Amino acid sequence: MPIVDPGVLDALNLVTLQINPHFTNALPQGHQIETREQRLRELLAVDPQLEVIGLPA
Repeated sequence: MPIVDPGVLDALNLVTLQINPHFTNALPQGHQIETREQRLRELLAVDPQLEVIGLPA
């Protein structure tokens, strides 16, 4: 997540999917919130037409 709000997250639309680098479903010690998979499921609930590719860490 960006630390500073960039205003928009539009890109060049060169690909019609979201690439999620360093994908892992691990929950690091001390990280008490949610896994990356949970976040992606929330994103897909909002935009079910979006295709997401997770590239493992």
